[in-house]
Amino acid sequence: MPKTKKVFAVSILLVCVILVSVFNTGCSASNSDIPDGMKLASVDGAEFCLYVPTSWMLNTESSMSGAYYSISQKTVVYADVYTDDGCETIEQFWEKISARYDAEYKDFKNDVEGGSGEAATLGDKNAKKYVFSATIDGDDYKIAQYIAQNEGKFFVFTYSAETEIYEQHLKTVEKMAKVFSFKKNEKTPVADRTDGAPESMKIASSDKVEYVLYVPSKWIVDSSVTAGAYYSDTDLSNVNVVSYYGDEMTITEYWDMCDAEYKAQFSNYSLHENYKSKLGSRNTYVYIFTLSFDGKDYKMLQAISAYGELMYTFTYTAEEELFDSHLDEVKLMMEQFKFR
Repeated sequence: MPKTKKVFAVSILLVCVILVSVFNTGCSASNSDIPDGMKLASVDGAEFCLYVPTSWMLNTESSMSGAYYSISQKTVVYADVYTDDGCETIEQFWEKISARYDAEYKDFKNDVEGGSGEAATLGDKNAKKYVFSATIDGDDYKIAQYIAQNEGKFFVFTYSAETEIYEQHLKTVEKMAKVFSFKKNEKTPVADRTDGAPESMKIASSDKVEYVLYVPSKWIVDSSVTAGAYYSDTDLSNVNVVSYYGDEMTITEYWDMCDAEYKAQFSNYSLHENYKSKLGSRNTYVYIFTLSFDGKDYKMLQAISAYGELMYTFTYTAEEELFDSHLDEVKLMMEQFKFR
């Protein structure tokens, strides 16, 4: 199964919800492995270990490997891994993703520091470092991406900050890149967990989160995310759940922000219907929409619920022609979803 993830603060994270879904993809580290003054910022199952200063705030509850500097400062780091059979070199991979950035982001400017693809290191691997700028939600950002190859995959470590504060954290980010480490690709089967699960279902979420996602027994649990599963190795239709601090937004306000971001970032985006329903015991708003990404047409269902200070987004993604074939199972997952 090709496993990846991808790409800014809240608006960047909204896009990542989609990209986790249309791609999808293990890191654990003992305390002795963690550099002094740092902490682990990669999700369970990641193929790398990302370390950040202990003062930074983790983003791993959003099924992302990453962290941000503070609530008030739009400074984030995150790491992704891509399998791209169409690219053999880092230069080819950068050419492909930079073309995508140019299409998606306003005022995209490649190589703002000159010397595109300067030699760098990411952990113990040779890498290339690319720096570019873009306007996102009306703010000017400067972004650095370190790209390395390992075991046939492209690993991307990204630092993004508003342009005027980019230099403030550069030395810290360089240290993060230095202590980054790669995990050997050792696939271990995930044992089915059925304790307390409804009949013919199993648990597909971490014990560390405040909810339980149940999926049909035949679905495959995705151990690289906090909560998620996919149908099969040949049909990558999938579900995942992420949570965010809602910052006192209503569900409709939250969706309006999502809707605007999806329109800006994805081609052929169209909202088809929305209605009220239930996610477990909680009221939820359901939105069904289509979009295109990397030449494929996807249909998606997002159910958004508020619980305490958090917003929960349950996302079902399938290639458009497969969407209806799993819809009854997805509705069952929503019905059996449990908040602790």
